[in-house]
Amino acid sequence: MVGSSLFTARCLNQLLALPSLTVVGVITNPQQFSISYAPTGVDNIRHANMGELANNHGIPAYVMQTSMHEPALAAALNEWQPHVILVAGWYHMVPQSVRALAPCLGLHASLLPKYSGGAPLVWSLIENATETGMTLFLMDSGVDSGPIVGQKTTAITPHDTIETLNNRVEALGLELIADCVPLFLAKELTPLPQHETDRTLYPQRNPSDGWLDITLLNAEDVYHRVRAQTAPYPGAFARINNQWAHLWAVSVIPSSESHQHAPLAAGEAKYLPNGECWAGCQNGAIRLDKVTWLETPPYPQPTPTAIDTQWRGVLQAIYDAQDEVLQTNFQRSLPFQDALFDRWERAKRLGFGEGTSIYNSAIVMGTVTVGKQTWIGPNTLLDGTGGGLSIGNHCSISAGVHVYTHNTVQRCLSMGQAAIDQAPVSIGDGVYIGAQSIVRDGVSIGNRVVIGANCFVNKSIPDNTIVAGIPAKVIGQVIIHPDGSAECCYAKAPTA
Repeated sequence: MVGSSLFTARCLNQLLALPSLTVVGVITNPQQFSISYAPTGVDNIRHANMGELANNHGIPAYVMQTSMHEPALAAALNEWQPHVILVAGWYHMVPQSVRALAPCLGLHASLLPKYSGGAPLVWSLIENATETGMTLFLMDSGVDSGPIVGQKTTAITPHDTIETLNNRVEALGLELIADCVPLFLAKELTPLPQHETDRTLYPQRNPSDGWLDITLLNAEDVYHRVRAQTAPYPGAFARINNQWAHLWAVSVIPSSESHQHAPLAAGEAKYLPNGECWAGCQNGAIRLDKVTWLETPPYPQPTPTAIDTQWRGVLQAIYDAQDEVLQTNFQRSLPFQDALFDRWERAKRLGFGEGTSIYNSAIVMGTVTVGKQTWIGPNTLLDGTGGGLSIGNHCSISAGVHVYTHNTVQRCLSMGQAAIDQAPVSIGDGVYIGAQSIVRDGVSIGNRVVIGANCFVNKSIPDNTIVAGIPAKVIGQVIIHPDGSAECCYAKAPTA
């Protein structure tokens, strides 16, 4: 069991109630902890002392201090030897080193792939979604992206708050544990892949995100933001009548009623004879049903930089996941942009193939077919590891491109001892390969290919292919006859 929230405690109690299961250990962390998107620390508002709860049931517990890569955590898991790991109410990415020990089942409070990422129920209310639910999924290296094991749905009513919705969705999570975990362990459930085209991804939130500028929001937007962030969360707050107001509950005033009173300017509030307090928004008005007036704001007003930091947290989580995959499979760690926004994936979204490009220090690995008439830009690595690489006819390969049939990094790290996972790599006809490129042995080069200066080609080239420039390594020579025909004469070793 992995988690640190009140929901985690409920999940643990549900597991303990299932006679077919035995809980062998609990991983948790303190209420205040650091994480990639908030290095200065996060305060888990719904924290539960899972260590104490586990000890009360005679279950060993490990309190994580920094990350899930701690050697002591790995030692605890190896000692416990779990058959499955349930993750609930957890902020951290679960690394492959943990997932390799046992399948990790995660509980996420949305109908994945929608509302992936942080604070899914808060965002559902803010956006006035009509339904949500709980998803039990098999965790992988992505952000809430693994195959779905089970899913339960509930409607979101116009009167729901974060508390009522959270309680209802958590109850669905307990049902999923009882219904699905025993069947998963018995191999009687087949996880179903998520539809990536339907994925929506959201950042985590912190208390300062509850700041509302009602002069820029319409009345309905204010209502949804307040009900999404009210108790037990820290609430929403706004500047009204030049005073700070901590908003816990508001109602939208129908336009027919608001027209009966003097129009309210955005950010202006007034008390009616019946004692109600109304406030004007950018469009419409709200009634302040439960408000605390403050001398100073409870949290600093967020700046654009702070908002950007939230999104950077999501990007950092994705990068961490991608980087772990690259390190595990290829022993490589790429710069943030290259690992996060893979140019090959971007090219595929553009329909990568005929007439498109891979460019600017890109790296391409795996089973890849490059279309004809394609430009492959400078300083690009084309690696056939994992299934092979095919470059079509009449492509232009710019300077500094390396073409390999295998993972050269793995080969070097093993000092030449590792077996080469070699895959077929082919370059089509009529291709231009720019200067200072490398084409390794095993690569099939087509006819009528031009290879630029200062290249290294570790193979015999076919007929009608030219290696140009000095000091290019000349392997063959093409002779063009007056009638237009051609023949290739391979270079011979010099005689004494």
